[in-house]
Amino acid sequence: MTEKPYRVLKTVGGMVQCLPGKREETVRCRFCIHSKQFLQEDRWVPSPARAFCLASRTTEDVDLSRVTAVCCNDMSGEGFSSVLNVIS
Repeated sequence: MTEKPYRVLKTVGGMVQCLPGKREETVRCRFCIHSKQFLQEDRWVPSPARAFCLASRTTEDVDLSRVTAVCCNDMSGEGFSSVLNVIS
């Protein structure tokens, strides 16, 4: 069986368990190169961090107060990495 290329991180009090022993505010996920989607009520919304991704080009806003999970593709354990470092 192959491993999924992403993790689903549940949000609790506006925070996600980014890495073992490291929690991050969900607001940071919207700027993280690893965030793929946000579960907003009953639908997955593409991450604003993907706005500069040629395959996605999303520009939809995410209401972080309604987010219950973050789909993260950080499988190597790098943790938060700002999309702003990539585009600058």
